Amino acid sequence: MPARIKALDYIRVIATLAVIAIHVSSTYTLSNDIAYIINQSMRFAIPVFFILSGAAIFYSHYEKGRINYMVFVRKRFVKIVVPFILWTLIYLIYDAKNDISQVLSARFG
Repeated sequence: MPARIKALDYIRVIATLAVIAIHVSSTYTLSNDIAYIINQSMRFAIPVFFILSGAAIFYSHYEKGRINYMVFVRKRFVKIVVPFILWTLIYLIYDAKNDISQVLSARFG
């Protein structure tokens, strides 16, 4: 297992704080110019998380040498797509039973 890269952890902390700032300031963006500036200037955080994910995946496989692409895709599929499909089905079943789509459309539509 490769050693942790502390610089990536520090960047992750900064990005996490930026996401928190986005959520905290979002309520005040229409009424306060400073909140709007803070909210918009913290938008770098989401792309940073994508970059960190790619870096973490790269470094986790870097020391293993050459990687079989299909093995990599199969592992990612099981870790990401299968839970996504499972939770989507759970939500759809819940929605069908409780008809929450009308509540959501009335609330947000």
